[in-house]
Amino acid sequence: MITTLVIFCILWFLVSIIHILVDALNMNNEKSQNEHATMAMKSRNTDHIKPMRQEQHRPIQMRDVPEGSKTKKHPVIDGWDSLPG
Repeated sequence: MITTLVIFCILWFLVSIIHILVDALNMNNEKSQNEHATMAMKSRNTDHIKPMRQEQHRPIQMRDVPEGSKTKKHPVIDGWDSLPG
């Protein structure tokens, strides 16, 4: 009974070590594949791809504020002047 238990524990230990080694080899293989993929992407010619057109933003207009305020000017944002209050 005890010998079968000892044999079972030794086999379990060997199987777990083999499993750890196989996982380590797979991770190393995936890492090298990822490196090859990134190198392939870096070497890909992207000169024919045009950059996306950036939206044109209107400059912020400044307007005068009465003399009693702390700041002389503040930005005018479209539509905010028509808000109630």
